[in-house]
Amino acid sequence: MKAFQGSCRGVVGFYAGHLTGKWGGVLVAATTLDGENRLVPLGIGVARSETKENWLIFLKDLAPGILAHHSGKVTFISDQQKGLLEAVAEVFPGMPHRYCWRHNYKNFKKTSKSPTLHSSMWNAAKAYKIKHFEEHMIVMYQENAKVAEYLMKQGHQNWSRAFFDPISCCEHLNNNFSESFNSMATELRDKPIVILGMLYGELVMKMFTKRREQCTKWKSGDLVPKAKDLIKKMLAISEKFHVQASVVGEDYYRTTCAPKVFPLEDISDYPGPPTENKILHPPSQRKPGRPHSKRRRSYDEPQTEKKKRKCTQCGSTEGHNKRTCKGGDVGKNQTRYRPRTECDAINFIFTDTDEAETSTARGKAKKKEPSNTQSFSQAFAGIGYVAQNIVTVTQDKGKQGKKNAKKK
Repeated sequence: MKAFQGSCRGVVGFYAGHLTGKWGGVLVAATTLDGENRLVPLGIGVARSETKENWLIFLKDLAPGILAHHSGKVTFISDQQKGLLEAVAEVFPGMPHRYCWRHNYKNFKKTSKSPTLHSSMWNAAKAYKIKHFEEHMIVMYQENAKVAEYLMKQGHQNWSRAFFDPISCCEHLNNNFSESFNSMATELRDKPIVILGMLYGELVMKMFTKRREQCTKWKSGDLVPKAKDLIKKMLAISEKFHVQASVVGEDYYRTTCAPKVFPLEDISDYPGPPTENKILHPPSQRKPGRPHSKRRRSYDEPQTEKKKRKCTQCGSTEGHNKRTCKGGDVGKNQTRYRPRTECDAINFIFTDTDEAETSTARGKAKKKEPSNTQSFSQAFAGIGYVAQNIVTVTQDKGKQGKKNAKKK
């Protein structure tokens, strides 16, 4: 929290995700951005469910540290979770609150199916100037006035970039940096609450230590590397720029990672439970079946492809295994190993062929490669010639025998 007060951007994002452990629950978190636009977690909390009362408890604990920001004004961004809008307005009255454009757009598509309205909404949201915002809204009014009024009632200052407070030094339309905390906390979501808190402290310690080591290689009084890279890209497009840094120099960025994060105490050092009131386990809300460890994707999100299992017998991916295999595709069955013997009838030489091959490979070999061994008819051509001679000789002898019998 000291890093946020001294050098981070004046924007705070909120995240809430379900815990996959035995007792269920919800993990709530508050995050912010530093001078390099990197994620900085401010705090986490575990609640039974996502309600206004639980958000109030979490926000009141963070309020003293958030209100002490160096800019004096903080912008909040969220996915409009249950009870969060009312809780933020109660704890932080008068503070700007942005709505994640992605979730807002997702709700917008349920009522309006026109692609032109979708593009007009996106253009109005990303416009930097008010006149450009008004131009795109006029296009929406001309096509569907009810849809445009619905967006204006939500508060254009909450989702359009043209009305964002410049003090926050952040132009993000989406709450992606808070959603990225979900991937960082994947290993925490199925742990008990005590182990979850210890792993979270270890996560923050490693993050700050790694960034503190990176800062030692930078020059003092200079801009952060990401700011330099952005300026180089902008210079490639335009000739002249007047740069005004949002975080003045690397010294301010170093103050983000300067505070030391100490590990939590060991479980054995925790105070004992009160003897007067016995602490009971929360009611189990685990549903039947195997619990989901990953977030279920929406219908408009890219779906992950299921890994196709391969049969070890025939190599097919049609959805069967070795036990239920009835043979793979035609021409691709692996022939069973059978020792084969070839016989050279002329030289009376027997050779063994021990190479097992598929039927298609055998057919290709017959077409492409000339066979060095003689065929069956060639190998026994001499024997057939001898047999023919024997037949003719016996026939001649039979004719002579009949002639002799007649003479007698």
